Amino acid sequence: MEKTNKPLISVIIPIYKAEKYIEKCVKAVQNQTYQNLEIILVDDGSPDESGVICDRLATEDSRIRVLHKENGGAATARNAGLDVMTGAYIAFVDADDYMELNYIETLYHTLSETNAQVAICSFKTIDEAGNPVSIDSLHDESSDENIFVADTDTIEVFTGNEIILQDLQGHWEHVAPWGKLYQADLFEGVRYPKWPAYEDEPVFIRVFDKVETAAASKDRLYYYVQHAGSLMNTAYSEKQRSTTIKMWHERIEYYSDNVPRHNAIRNCVLQAFVAWNVLFLSLHAHEMTKEQKLELKREIRRYFTCLFKSPHLYNSKESIKLAVKCVLTLISTDILRKRYTN
Repeated sequence: MEKTNKPLISVIIPIYKAEKYIEKCVKAVQNQTYQNLEIILVDDGSPDESGVICDRLATEDSRIRVLHKENGGAATARNAGLDVMTGAYIAFVDADDYMELNYIETLYHTLSETNAQVAICSFKTIDEAGNPVSIDSLHDESSDENIFVADTDTIEVFTGNEIILQDLQGHWEHVAPWGKLYQADLFEGVRYPKWPAYEDEPVFIRVFDKVETAAASKDRLYYYVQHAGSLMNTAYSEKQRSTTIKMWHERIEYYSDNVPRHNAIRNCVLQAFVAWNVLFLSLHAHEMTKEQKLELKREIRRYFTCLFKSPHLYNSKESIKLAVKCVLTLISTDILRKRYTN
């Protein structure tokens, strides 16, 4: 490999039951136009041939380092990679995803040109056959609505809090580790919790709380593969409900510490939590026990007055609309069900 003055970038890939996808994913990283890479493959106790494939790939490329560990979930796998990485920057890739060959170089250029701490690109959601998938109206592949930067610029700069606000407004991809290039020091003292789901959330808010400048490119360079059995496609489960509530409580607690920089977003977090309760009850109340429904209704009542305070998640008009939905939901969880299920 040619010598380069470009900084080393560590690419961390957690791997579990990915024997069908891992070689394509790793090859996409190996063939990046940006070549000064440290590729860390973390075999999370995968019972299939994933670990064997990783070991073979490592014999073919000195940039690849393989870690084998007992199964603990994607969170522990990412932590294992963070504990050994040596790069100045970090990129995360999911083992079943892939990316354009200029993915890392574009992120690095975006970060360097703006002197940002995090560079973000847009993405395409596809199924296993490579066909576009529409997850929701905000991320409809037939439109450009999922591109959150202004059309007049290729790159736009945000604060970390602005990125967090965009997530609260529906840009869930900001929470995902992929699609970004981070300065490595952002992860000092930050690791993923061992949760059954949504473990990205507490890391996301802690990392972006440190970010003064995040630069976003509207180029769709990352391919997020949506599987039929993935978390986003699963039906209601009590684990999903309870873990999501835990995630929201974690966020609320984090923003309740009276740190001045949190004042501009705390009420938005509360309003987003109220909106989630309304949506979740509308979609799943018929599958929940009486006590489970009462718990979510108590959360709505607890934070209802936040809807009339600023800053607003969107604006005061939308907050009033949400307040009406809250009242309707408290009267009957069936009133809004057709609205959200059609």
